[in-house]
Amino acid sequence: MVSVEGGTPQRISEHYAHYGQFEGLCGRAAWSPDGLQIAFATDRGLVDALFDTWIASRQTVDSPWGDPVQLTDFGCTYPDWDPARVEIVCSADGGIYRLSSSGEVLAVYRPSAGGSALGALYPRFSPEGNDIYFYSFHDGSWAIWRMPSTGGDATKVVRLDDPRLVPFGLSVGDDEIYITLSEMESDIWVMDLDW
Repeated sequence: MVSVEGGTPQRISEHYAHYGQFEGLCGRAAWSPDGLQIAFATDRGLVDALFDTWIASRQTVDSPWGDPVQLTDFGCTYPDWDPARVEIVCSADGGIYRLSSSGEVLAVYRPSAGGSALGALYPRFSPEGNDIYFYSFHDGSWAIWRMPSTGGDATKVVRLDDPRLVPFGLSVGDDEIYITLSEMESDIWVMDLDW
């Protein structure tokens, strides 16, 4: 973490070498609405380990970060916080899991469209928390979908017609969706929304 004004970065988590052979990875960090917790995905430096969601917490905005705590152990990654509740969503096994901040699975959503199941990746809440956006490979192409935050049928928001375009990042703003796409090199695309 580093101030927007710059300065010395503060380490929040560490990844470890597994028998000196492999450095672990941490990423996909998401701030809690109150700014006191960060959910992130990590494999903790274990060979052949799944990425899972962990949380680092602090008591106040100015207090130091505590040691990260593992939230999931079933390969649930790409965490995001519900802006209206102290709950998290992450994706695993093609579904979207809603979790309490202590890791209890509150619900599992298996989005579908037209009776066909969708594998959901990178779930992101809308700013007010009423919808969850995600991307999925369906009918031969990647697309961004939206479903109610309580689960249910999904609606396609945008389809990427070029199969070389692969999304690997998604952010939902008040009026736009920001999509990071990979086509040998990365680009950010912006789509205006009509709420």
